[in-house]
Amino acid sequence: MNILLLGPPGSGKGTMAVRLQEEFGFIHLSTGNIFRSEMKNETELGLKAKGLIDAGILVPDDITIAMVKSHIKEGTNYLLDGFPRTIGQAEAFPHVDHVIYFEIAKDIVVKRFADRRTCEKEAHGYNLVTLPPKQEDVCDIDGSPLIQRKDDMPDVVSKRFEEYMEKTHPLAEFYRKKGILVSVDAAPAPDVVYEDVRKIVEGLL
Repeated sequence: MNILLLGPPGSGKGTMAVRLQEEFGFIHLSTGNIFRSEMKNETELGLKAKGLIDAGILVPDDITIAMVKSHIKEGTNYLLDGFPRTIGQAEAFPHVDHVIYFEIAKDIVVKRFADRRTCEKEAHGYNLVTLPPKQEDVCDIDGSPLIQRKDDMPDVVSKRFEEYMEKTHPLAEFYRKKGILVSVDAAPAPDVVYEDVRKIVEGLL
């Protein structure tokens, strides 16, 4: 079974994926991780992708789809994260069985990213509201300083959200018409959202 986690940056997809992995044994397939793995192992597809990326060229859908397919085995439950991200990819990859869509407003996403902090040494993540460090501006794990990444700045986050709504959000309607999409409110605290997601997944298994 392949479940697509769909939603804008900051909607909590990654957090939910980790918890679903732990409880249900799903394999989390992130296109970013797949690309890094293929390139590190210097597979044929990985070398093709690296050549294009190094040249500043977008990796075409056929290579991305082939990479994802190569990581999927029949009889295994997967969480898809970051793929498909366009209608074209979705049409060329008819292997999505269910979709959980994380609905959230832009102002909440911007606030979440504004509260994020990352340690300089190992990139351990914190949130000043929901997951604050024990000592202000210091990582609990390795003691390195906590910083706010440029990608987490409000203007950058706002732009990423708008790009998502323009390019990827249409997938929600695409899958809704297929009758395989269920929406959850991603605005509440992670534990509340997870309970909703958990009930959905239990009903699918």
